[in-house]
Amino acid sequence: MKRVVLALAVLLMPALTFAGGGGQQSSSSSGTSDGSQEMAISLWFPMHASDIAEQFSDAYGSPGLAALRAATGVKINWTLSPAAGAAEQYNLMMASGDITDVVILDAPTLKLYTAAWLPLDTIIKANPNRYPNLTKYVLEDSYVSTYLKDSDGHIRLIPQIGSRRIGSVPMFRQDLLTQWGMKTPSTMDDWYAILSKAKSVGMIPYATRSGRGGITALFEGYLGGILEEYYEDNGVVKYGVLQPKFKEVIEIARQWYAEGLIDQEYPSNTATTPWTEKMLNGQAFATYDNAIRVADYNRQYLASTSNNSSFRLAGTLPMLNPDTGLTQTKGHYPKILTRCAAISAKAKNPERILDMYEYCLSGEGTPGWILMNFGIEGAGFNYDANGNPVMDANFQQKVADGTMKHPIVTKDMPKLVKDELYTNYNDNREDHASQRAVRDLYAQPGIIVENWIASLNFTAAERSTLTPIEAELDTYRSEMLDKFIMGIEPMSNWNAFVTRLQGMKLNQSIAVYQAALDRLLKN
Repeated sequence: MKRVVLALAVLLMPALTFAGGGGQQSSSSSGTSDGSQEMAISLWFPMHASDIAEQFSDAYGSPGLAALRAATGVKINWTLSPAAGAAEQYNLMMASGDITDVVILDAPTLKLYTAAWLPLDTIIKANPNRYPNLTKYVLEDSYVSTYLKDSDGHIRLIPQIGSRRIGSVPMFRQDLLTQWGMKTPSTMDDWYAILSKAKSVGMIPYATRSGRGGITALFEGYLGGILEEYYEDNGVVKYGVLQPKFKEVIEIARQWYAEGLIDQEYPSNTATTPWTEKMLNGQAFATYDNAIRVADYNRQYLASTSNNSSFRLAGTLPMLNPDTGLTQTKGHYPKILTRCAAISAKAKNPERILDMYEYCLSGEGTPGWILMNFGIEGAGFNYDANGNPVMDANFQQKVADGTMKHPIVTKDMPKLVKDELYTNYNDNREDHASQRAVRDLYAQPGIIVENWIASLNFTAAERSTLTPIEAELDTYRSEMLDKFIMGIEPMSNWNAFVTRLQGMKLNQSIAVYQAALDRLLKN
């Protein structure tokens, strides 16, 4: 009952404070059992109501949060804002000047108030032996440091750093490919051949749950870094639809759709369930989706009691680019994840706060990394025979029904996030082996290319400029590209389509992106 009452309270109140109560600047110290000084800090944090109910109804009753406090000597007084109203509450807090010691939010929003935050790189550089993890993973990582730097060259944010980079991949029925005596596809001609074969045996050759995005994604490698919208080419922002090679891909997709190689219902296939059914019941041969689907579907195939138990899915690399001979993708997971932490310029003893984040960003396999990603042994995870931490498969349900305190330090805290493609697929099971195979393909150097456009931070004025322009561009572009692929609109109208896009202030929008990219890359 307590959980229900708390969840309702979170929805009704603008913010809740746990483990120490009120006051924004709450830095203080008190004695601990080992004689060192424990320090209390205030931290503002947007969370979904259900997360607050699970993790913070008795904040230090959570074994993960209690362990973080014990390891770092920092007690966090959480000021929690429901995620739905977080932006408004954040702006009100910043306007008042009554700011907590630490604020956790997305990097672009934090960067709107640069003057409110301490330049943390100055402290870290002055104490490299005290902060080896922050030095290694923040200051010395070229991508992370470039992304985080402000226009004055300082870094004011502590990031949540993702280890998993592999996102969605092309995948296909390996059992059928073997049966047909055909090789794993790499070129466009290879893909045309296997999809044509799949059609000849009555299958849906290529299905997707991502609408048109799932169609153009299949050709990403062939496009050589050209994306549908904005992309970066040697420091220059370009718009994919304006490029001749993108038009070529739309013409090819149009041909494949006309020949029945692409699911005829693709525009309406944006729900997971119908697409999943097509993959699991043997209707569809190939798709493009999250890499973890390889193991997920193979596990379901293996467990099947019907005739699809022999089905096997395999992932492969992006389509080869004929001009460069390379196979590359920008469709990966970001290295900087959603949430970052900023320390208030008014915070007392920021070095101690950085000590806490030094622990949070501990390297893989260390006690800090284990705590931040898995929680407490016996309360959420255990070690397998090989010494690998394995999550209790039922811990989420145990938390929900109240039989277990939430074991993990909140998922949105700065840390090095575990790569589940490595930590979750270590068993000698066939489905795990299939997942490791696609994982290892994408671990090869040069396959994953940074998408700098996804890393851009826009000023408030730039966002104001972009919002109405992009709303109009997106609607028209999406409508027309589907019409071209489906044969509704003749390709002879392509130039008129491009001209109209340019008339929607596209060049102004590109200029805004270019300015943001220039700021980013000069760091």
